[in-house]
Formats: sequence, structure tokens, C-alpha cells
Amino acid sequence: MIGYNNLFAKTTDGKMIRLSLNEHGFIRNFMLIETAEAKRFAGFTLTKKDLDLVLESIEQMASYEYKLIVKQSLMFFSIVTYAKCFTQNEGARPSLNFDDVFKGAEQKLIDEHKRIMNLRNGYIAHAGNEFDRCYIVGTVVASGWVNLGIDINCQLSHVVSMTPKLEEFKNLCLYVQEAVKKKSDKAFQKLTENTSNLEDDEIKNLVYKIDRDELYEMIESVEPTASGSIRYDFAKTQL
Repeated sequence: MIGYNNLFAKTTDGKMIRLSLNEHGFIRNFMLIETAEAKRFAGFTLTKKDLDLVLESIEQMASYEYKLIVKQSLMFFSIVTYAKCFTQNEGARPSLNFDDVFKGAEQKLIDEHKRIMNLRNGYIAHAGNEFDRCYIVGTVVASGWVNLGIDINCQLSHVVSMTPKLEEFKNLCLYVQEAVKKKSDKAFQKLTENTSNLEDDEIKNLVYKIDRDELYEMIESVEPTASGSIRYDFAKTQL
């Protein structure tokens, strides 16, 4: 595995490609691989990234006490992001197939997957009629045998009530993540085999012509994000 530098080339369609320098300080040639195998490998890489984020969110919810709005936001994000891995999309990312991923899986993993998908479909995608409810309760206030009145109060039931099952959600994500890794490794192996068979003339035709006036480095921005996190920008540079 070669090293990559804080140096980027901007392609004609706006992609920022990280570059590598050889032992003499010259830019190594690169090509954009856009075959079916490459897109499949890229899709699995994005799926793994999503599952990593879900696991991080679960860890946050399990480790810290947050206000309801923060906790609910983390839960919404986790549910939507997990479900996205199994949802058909118009992009290049392949969606995971339930029958394929859960073939031979323990029933508790299957049940947890269905629970998460139902939460996504019922709560987030369809306004939450089943999972987000407000109960109007009339509590009878009495003194002895004498009723003094009825106290009307609203009692909210949130999707956050699923929190006690975070461990099950985590185990589910770890299981799916391992399945994705196997698919990703297989796609990478096939991609490597195909590119290793390219002739020198084919490589020459595929190599991207670098515009040395469009070289950039990633720098820390003076302006942080709204939440106070570090923001990074691209700035033009010269080699």
C-alpha cells in the first residue's frame, strides 16, 4: 500500500482526487475506475461507512445521558442510516438483500432487523402513527370517597423508548457489517484481478491528465461549523 499526500487534483467534473508522490517527489499517475466492479466495491465501502456511524451513535446513546431531543435525533439517524443499507436507490450503491444477508442467521437477529425496519417505515417514513403517540389521561383526584375533579394531562410516547434494546441493535449492526465486509472483500479481489490484467497501452489511455493549475491541499478553516467542529476547505497550491 503506497502513501497518499495532502495533495488533490480537481477533475473536469469537480471530483477531488487525493494524489500520491513517488520517492522523487513526482505525482504518480492515476485513473478513475468506473467499471461495474469498481462501483460495487465503492457501494460496499459506503455501506460500511454508514454502519460505522450507526455503531458510533449507539455507543454514544449507551454511554452518555442526553437531553431528549439529542437522544431522539441520534436514534432517528441510526434507524434511517441502517435502513438505507437495505433500501433500493437510484445511485451506484447496491442495496443489501435481506434473504442473502440473513440466510442462516439467528432468529433474534432477524427479529431485530424487522423491528428496526418497522420503526423506519412506520415512524420516520410515515409520520409515526404507530410509534409516536400522545395519550390524554384523566386522573381522578379524590379526597376519601369524594371526587374533587379530574386532572387532564398529556403523556407522550416516543420512539426513544426503544433505548433498552440498544445492545440488540448493536449486535445486529455488527452482524450486517461482517456480511458487508465479505462482499466488499470479494468485490475488491475481482476489481484487483481485472485491473492487473490491463495492458500498458490501456493504462496509458485511462490515466487522467493532471492540470497542475488545479492542485489543492486540504486546510483547516478559520470558521468552525455551527456545532463548533473543525471545518476543512480546499485551497489551491503548487507542487
